[in-house]
Amino acid sequence: IQSVNQAIVNISQVMTGISQGNYNQSIESEMKGQLNELKHHINSSVESVNEVIASLSIVAGAMNKGDFTQFIELDFKGDLAQLKHDINEAISSTSSAIKQVSESLEALAKGDLTKQMHGNYAGIFNQLQLNINQTTRQLIDVISKIQSSAEEVKQCAKEISLSNTEISERTEEQAASLEQASASTKTMLEEVYGVVEQSKNAVQQ
Repeated sequence: IQSVNQAIVNISQVMTGISQGNYNQSIESEMKGQLNELKHHINSSVESVNEVIASLSIVAGAMNKGDFTQFIELDFKGDLAQLKHDINEAISSTSSAIKQVSESLEALAKGDLTKQMHGNYAGIFNQLQLNINQTTRQLIDVISKIQSSAEEVKQCAKEISLSNTEISERTEEQAASLEQASASTKTMLEEVYGVVEQSKNAVQQ
């Protein structure tokens, strides 16, 4: 009976520690029968929880340093297996979102506006995806408008250049016509002057 009482006290101490978040204890007392089986289950549970805590500590430490390549690799069962799956999925989604954000911003810095965020994200990552993709589309629209305006300015400059050429050619043509008309007028005046002189000479004779 004393050994049973000691076993119950030992089990109670370990269970109390677990309820308080202390997983450093285990049942060390020698037990038999069902008590030994209970001891084995409790110690296995504590060991599994300690493994989860150790894995979470490694993963959290890596994430804190910006490393999202670390996952929980240990095999668990039941709720711990689901917890492992959920944590690894969260790390994977976070890693994917951060990678796409980095690639989009890097492409944007190099002038490449074709890189956008793809995939289905939720919460803050979805908002980040919408903001980056919207920013890229707006930049594409602004650049398109600038290119269109530049083309219009280029066309106007070309038309002005052609107009100036035409005006210059017309001015040269008009100057040539004026010069020709001036020469013709001078010739006519010389002929008239000659006729007048001849008439004067004829009268004097």
